[in-house]
Amino acid sequence: MSDSDSSRPTDPGSPPLQNSGLGGALWRVWVLACSTLTQLVRMKVFVFLILATLVLAAMAFAVVTFSPEEELKLIRDVALGSMHLFASLLAIAATAILLPRDVEDRTLYTILSKPVPRYEYLIGKWLGVVLLIGICLLFMDLFYSAILWWRQESLIQAQLAAFEAAGQLDAGLAEEVRTAIASQGLTWGFHSGAFGILLQGAVLTSAVLLLSTIATSTLFTILAGVAVLLIGHGQELARRYFLEGQVSTTMERLIATPVAIVFPDFSLFQSAADAASVGTGLPLGDLLRLTTIAVLYILVYKIAASLIFAEREL
Repeated sequence: MSDSDSSRPTDPGSPPLQNSGLGGALWRVWVLACSTLTQLVRMKVFVFLILATLVLAAMAFAVVTFSPEEELKLIRDVALGSMHLFASLLAIAATAILLPRDVEDRTLYTILSKPVPRYEYLIGKWLGVVLLIGICLLFMDLFYSAILWWRQESLIQAQLAAFEAAGQLDAGLAEEVRTAIASQGLTWGFHSGAFGILLQGAVLTSAVLLLSTIATSTLFTILAGVAVLLIGHGQELARRYFLEGQVSTTMERLIATPVAIVFPDFSLFQSAADAASVGTGLPLGDLLRLTTIAVLYILVYKIAASLIFAEREL
């Protein structure tokens, strides 16, 4: 057997042995991510995705609305809501089963018996889940974008035809109709909302992966992940209810900051979806700020998970 043959991985979860340095680490992480992505795809997640997306899209057309703008806003809200729900459930469920399944299949022992640090294993697993979430959100974004664009053009043509039949159509009115309907249709803000959902999914995945390094069962990890999701979305409301007007600004920050570190403040990422819901979208500067916040959360959870997993007996 040649050296080139012996350097090949014997299975999808076994990174090459001879690679060293930063390039070797990146390659091993990428191999683990691709293996994780393949493992999750085999769970028929895309079939569920397609069916759920079609059902939610049909629900958007089943509701009676009063104007073209309301109809487009409803479709956009259903699209963003379904993407948010799916990304959250996928981040929790897919991440929660990774470690237990690898232990059960003894894949984890095969990987760690090679020169693969445990932190690379965790990063690879996290990246695999995030890749799947990103692919799913891209599919849903394209699907709903097509629906929004088609419905937007249909409503514009219907409105113009109605004004023309009434003898009221002129160039100014036609432009006004197009602008009013298009503002609630397919805009850049819709895609920025999907990007915000992806950032939240990446942060939630890292938090659940941290939980899985200390959990004793998959069920506990899933329940704890759901709790993190609920607490993360309720942080802003809780701060307003319990702290506003009751303590000083300095004290409020001292209380809120540790909570925001332990539990990610998902209301920050929800702002992208909220802006998309009204048809505007966040400016590029705000999206960059959200990306920076997401990276900081991910780094904190990754460091904590690596430290815990390094000491865990397997």
